[in-house]
Order: sequence, then structure tokens, then C-alpha cells
Amino acid sequence: MTNTLSLSVQVDRRDEIDYVLCCLDIDGQPLEECRRYLLAIDLEELFRSERESGVFSIITCWCGVPECAGIRNGVGVRHDAGWVYWRLSSPAPERHYAFRQADYSQALADARRAIKRFVAQRRYSGEGPYELAAQYANEGYFRLGDEW
Repeated sequence: MTNTLSLSVQVDRRDEIDYVLCCLDIDGQPLEECRRYLLAIDLEELFRSERESGVFSIITCWCGVPECAGIRNGVGVRHDAGWVYWRLSSPAPERHYAFRQADYSQALADARRAIKRFVAQRRYSGEGPYELAAQYANEGYFRLGDEW
């Protein structure tokens, strides 16, 4: 079965700061863990998974430390013959997904564009501060900058 991946950019306002959340949908449904446990997506790990096979902390706590939210295992990612395979076991239950590489790359490119659009709109509108949740584990929140 072929799965589809998409990301949407949402804003969660707390303490007069807008936190940019990238919400992960698989087959048109929000990844339930993110809604139920208020987890975050680590974009750096997700973007690395586009190019590399391995285990990635794509799903994490808002603070950037997966273990803080009880995430014991990263997402197993394997690239093979134009496909990207995920094994997601934490939090339970274990699930497996198969994405076409071209569709996977397009979803991530769309996410990059959405984030850049958001940053550009905020810059030109003069609105208050914003932060991107769960970008770097050691820094907690990573303030969006020109590198995006």
C-alpha cells in the first residue's frame, strides 16, 4: 500500500509568542500522537530522512528531547528503489508506512515553502516574535532565521 505524507504549518500562541508547529499527516489524517500528547515534529530530522536511511527523532517533545515525551525509539527510515519506508514503533502501536520517494520529497519541499512564506509574512507585517517548536534538542526552541 502506498501512503501519502503531508505537513501543514499551524501557529500556537502562548505567552504572546507564536510557536510555529509543523503538523504531520499520513494518508490525510493527523499523526494521532502529535494531537493526543502535544508532540512536535523535528524538521531537521525529517529533512535528513529525505536523503538518508537510519533512525531519526522525527517525533519529539516540544522541548526537543524525545525521551521527555516518552518517545523511546526514533522513526526507522529506509530508502529503496524509489521508495521511503518508515517503521514507527514509539509510541505504540508499531506501524509501517511506504511513501514514493518523489511524493515524499515533494511533501518536504512544500513544507519548506510554507515555513518560508510564514517567516516572510511575519517579517513584512511587523507582527511579534515567533519560534519554531522542537528544532534543536539542546536549545529547546529554535528562533527561525534567514537559513530557512
